[in-house]
Amino acid sequence: MPGVEAVAQYGIGFFAVLVLAYVFVQTQKQKKASNGHDRWIVVVENNTRATEHLVSVMASFRETMMQIMARQDAKLDELLARARRE
Repeated sequence: MPGVEAVAQYGIGFFAVLVLAYVFVQTQKQKKASNGHDRWIVVVENNTRATEHLVSVMASFRETMMQIMARQDAKLDELLARARRE
C-alpha cells in the first residue's frame, strides 16, 4: 500500500493532467469559435461579391432593355407616321 507522500504525488500529478486537459479543451473551443467566425467572414465576402456581380448584371440588362424599348418606340413612331399618311 502506497504511503501518504505517494498518494499526494499521484494527486498532484492527476490534478496537473486535468489542468492540462482543461487548457487543451478551452483552446480547441476558441479555435472552433474563431473558425466559425472566419467562416462567417468568408460567407459575407462571397455574398458581397455575388451581390455586386448581380447588380452589374442587372444594370447591363436594364441598359439592354432600354435600347430595345428605344428601338421599339422608333418603330412604333414610324408605323404611326405611315398610318397617318395613308
